[in-house]
Amino acid sequence: MAGVNHYGVSTIADLDKFAYSTDFTASFNYHNLKYKFRINVDFKYNGRVSQYYVDPDDSTTRESYVNPFKMLNISVSRPFFSEKWVLSAGVKNLYDYKSVTGQGSTGEVHGGCDGQNSRTVAWGRTFFISANYQFTKFKH
Repeated sequence: MAGVNHYGVSTIADLDKFAYSTDFTASFNYHNLKYKFRINVDFKYNGRVSQYYVDPDDSTTRESYVNPFKMLNISVSRPFFSEKWVLSAGVKNLYDYKSVTGQGSTGEVHGGCDGQNSRTVAWGRTFFISANYQFTKFKH
């Protein structure tokens, strides 16, 4: 499964003009019936996004950008004990994005603390393990 999102935000200088960004998402799901496991792969590309800030030097509103970045999540799951329990393991944010550099901003108040005009986008790579129990409804 895949999808594309293309959206616009009106610019400050001219409300009839728009700054556009394109996002792309894709999902791959594989279900192995013989060994009863599933593999899920989710990918998202986030295009360049316009943002606005007030320049501290002359108090004018200016446009800046957050550069594009991508996210990739992978997980494997398998049911056990008459499919009442499902165990899963995986990794989120495989590319390990924490912050993305921007262009045109001062990198102050809402920027990153690294002095490189960055924006926080995620907390980094995350590994997980989960166990879920499926409750069944009693028949009358």
